[in-house]
Amino acid sequence: MTQGNAILDGMGSTVRNIAYTIEYDLLDTGFNVIGSLNPISASSVTMNVSSAIMRSISGVGLTANQMASIDPFADRIRPKMVLGDGTEWPLGVFVFSDEKITVYDGISPVSLTLGDPSTLLSQPTLETISFPAGASIVNSVQTLVIKYGVRNYDIPIGDGTIVGPSGVTWAAGSNVWKAIQDLCALAGFLPAYFDNNGSLIIRKPVPSPDADFVFTSTGGRVVNQSLHTNKKLLTAPNAYQVIDTAPSAGPIAAIAYVDPQLPWSKENRGGYIIPSVTRKQGLNSVAQAQAMADALAAASGHGFSTIEFYSLPDPRHDLFSNVEWDGTIYRETQVTFGLAFGALQSHTIVEGGFTVAS
Repeated sequence: MTQGNAILDGMGSTVRNIAYTIEYDLLDTGFNVIGSLNPISASSVTMNVSSAIMRSISGVGLTANQMASIDPFADRIRPKMVLGDGTEWPLGVFVFSDEKITVYDGISPVSLTLGDPSTLLSQPTLETISFPAGASIVNSVQTLVIKYGVRNYDIPIGDGTIVGPSGVTWAAGSNVWKAIQDLCALAGFLPAYFDNNGSLIIRKPVPSPDADFVFTSTGGRVVNQSLHTNKKLLTAPNAYQVIDTAPSAGPIAAIAYVDPQLPWSKENRGGYIIPSVTRKQGLNSVAQAQAMADALAAASGHGFSTIEFYSLPDPRHDLFSNVEWDGTIYRETQVTFGLAFGALQSHTIVEGGFTVAS
């Protein structure tokens, strides 16, 4: 549930200016505050669930003197919004991934690109990653998370999903973050992500979630003339196939079709099929593959409607937030939080196309 705040919630009835500052904490590897920064420039925090690194900042400018006091290999940066009531709202924790130095007038500013902690996991492993048949998927994810140095995480306990009869293996040189994401998909979780606090979050989607935020198309918090909609009905898949890629005694595969009543179903398109194929290693059975396919097909029934709009900045938005739009629940797939005072916040919300819990 979204944490309440009188100032931020007060934007619900009308779009109005609020007073705030953007500050920057310098953290160590344990996320302890060891200092603060005062960038000479900063663009925005971008969150995008379609990106390999889902949260990033670009255009962060520091002076050479400021950069000299930072250990880019161990230190982290945490931007935060500080409201007039004194409350602080973090916008993510970022590690250094690139720097560009431009020399002029003896100032030598440093332009930085920073990504969330998945940047550290998006590296090739020096050894094979493997989990045997029957291994708990949750425990397998936790093993990788701990091994590769993630200290802050929230992983569900007690999920009984297991690795299939052929086990799962990623060869040496494989991307660790991709292995974690593959395991999450195998268990029916949302993609793993790092939240506003810098914690790794792994969770299952909820079939009928409560709204984290509420917007309407007729006013309130949406900036005037910023609304755009797009319905991808003509290109929406109407058949979902799940295939196990590991060798086994018998094929493990399944296919599910969307509801025949939907306008893009094969029945209403003269038998024309637009497939979406998901290939996974480690499926335990045809029944598990069918459940995954059924969930994908059921999730498509909401319409694949995409809505883009702007609002005043609300730092509580996070990856995979559930947004109610005119009474229907959408999932937030992209947010841009401008780090300059007065910058608007952009949102992209999508109605369909998400796995639901079986």
